[in-house]
Amino acid sequence: MNINQIRKEMGFSQQELAGWLGLSRTQVADFENGQRCPTRPRANGQG
Repeated sequence: MNINQIRKEMGFSQQELAGWLGLSRTQVADFENGQRCPTRPRANGQG
């Protein structure tokens, strides 16, 4: 299962998921299209 499938299964638009995660819609689209990989935030709050 990928991010796109999970998002759709949960009933979120890319914009809604982006807002919930504190990201831009473009970042969510890039994750879904494999153009970008999510990273874990650092302990000091810098991603």
